Amino acid sequence: MKQYTAVIVGQPNSGKSTLFKVLSDIKSSESGPTVEMNSTDVNLYGDVLRLIDLPGLYSLNHLHPAEEITFNFLLHQKIDIIINVVDASMLTRSLELTAELLELGIPMVIALNLEDIAEQQGIKIDYDLLAELLNVPVVPTQALYGKGAKALIDTIRKIFNQKANGQKPLEFTHHLEVAINKIEKLIAPHTDTDAILPRFYAIKSIENPQVLSKNILEHIEPEQQQVLAEIYSDHKLDGFESISYERHHQAMSLSEKVSVTLPSRKVPF
Repeated sequence: MKQYTAVIVGQPNSGKSTLFKVLSDIKSSESGPTVEMNSTDVNLYGDVLRLIDLPGLYSLNHLHPAEEITFNFLLHQKIDIIINVVDASMLTRSLELTAELLELGIPMVIALNLEDIAEQQGIKIDYDLLAELLNVPVVPTQALYGKGAKALIDTIRKIFNQKANGQKPLEFTHHLEVAINKIEKLIAPHTDTDAILPRFYAIKSIENPQVLSKNILEHIEPEQQQVLAEIYSDHKLDGFESISYERHHQAMSLSEKVSVTLPSRKVPF
């Protein structure tokens, strides 16, 4: 019998805690944002899946203590898979967090939740295309009604049975990729590459170095400062603005490609 750890990560009100209750078969009428971790063990076809519901957050650039709990857990605990709950009715905003999570390099599956709400808004999400573009499995769910839970568990089992993780982070424009690759080479010898990709730390050193440890920053500081100076000189943006702007563009581009406008329904008089 094997034991695995899965974390549920999503933005507030994405339905992630409802999904946690469905997957763990916890009968509760409580709802609302998660501000602390909840966990339970789930039977994964004879193996044990430790399921952890982490506090919701909009970005890994944490602003609140609850968000910091999620950030620290993702970076410092052994995780076998991330279940990223994406709100289909607010797809672009949700995919910004998805893009950040991909940068970690941890195997991931997307639970595309609230599809029914998106369709009420006249939008249908092509989840097969989204999976192809991200190279990440996407499972449509309606957590409130328990729909998609078994398909999600089956997909997680399939991922664990695969020998290789084929997903990869999204790419930025050329000038940022050059800067990220430069810093990544300096960071790699000082990080645990079996856990978090050095690329994640390189991106954060440009976007938000305050979330990184001094042990990492001391090995890259001269080059990091040079990169930030070049970005501002060439583009009149600081590091945070530059990365955030491009990540938003990544999410918006994905959302436009996979969103199909449904024909408007005629209301009879």
